[in-house]
Amino acid sequence: MTHPRSIVTNLKFTYADQSKKLGGMLKYFQFRDDKNGRTHIPQIDEQGKHVPRWVDHGLGDNHRDVLNSCGEMATEDLKRNVGSRLLVVGPEVGLMHAIPEERRVEVLKELTEATMELWFERMDLPTPPYSFVCHESQPGDERPDGRLKEDGHTESYLHTHIVIAPTVPGLVQERESYRVYEKQIGWLHEAGRDAMEAIWERELGVERYAELQADLTERDRYQKELDAQHERRELEVAFVVKRRSEPVLEQELEVIEEELDMGLELGE
Repeated sequence: MTHPRSIVTNLKFTYADQSKKLGGMLKYFQFRDDKNGRTHIPQIDEQGKHVPRWVDHGLGDNHRDVLNSCGEMATEDLKRNVGSRLLVVGPEVGLMHAIPEERRVEVLKELTEATMELWFERMDLPTPPYSFVCHESQPGDERPDGRLKEDGHTESYLHTHIVIAPTVPGLVQERESYRVYEKQIGWLHEAGRDAMEAIWERELGVERYAELQADLTERDRYQKELDAQHERRELEVAFVVKRRSEPVLEQELEVIEEELDMGLELGE
């Protein structure tokens, strides 16, 4: 069974009246700094040819076309209409780096496309137009709380940003909106894990994939133990500080009681 942390499939959305916000995100997807520190990802190669940045599945191959397509395919039957759905697909770093480096980008693209197909198949809907870009980021060696990462996984993190039309070709109308609630989100996570299992077993073999899953399970268990130890230490420190402060509080209470007694004696 594929571990829940094997793949990230996070979904958000923008409203139709947030085209400026969406446009900014699309430019970021297309032009963001890459891991080598260049000012932006080149859009023209040394021969002067256009460098494909987007993988186009009907929404467009540049940020302007994607934005315009989203505007044309926004919902029209909601109180506040949806302008786009934004999905991130990111394999766990250790699993991604188990794939030979020269294959990683192609495997990630296949994983993205398979996740989309399986998800909408599970929802019994045609896959809507979408486009995506691949990003590679360099994670830090610290956790959000400032602690160093104990598992040592600080390698580059490959992931895709997918922009999805919020409507699909309809039977009654030309385009019809689809809903995404908790149930559909659960199906999305299942689709990502199912797609990963099929692709990784093909690329690495069933036994190697099982080993990677066992390793991730063990690292997850170890990390939970470390988190529990950290929490216990914090509680112990807080308890010691509290105990140390108690005598001070007792002295303050004694002073207050003495002042009250003096006030009573003086008839105040």
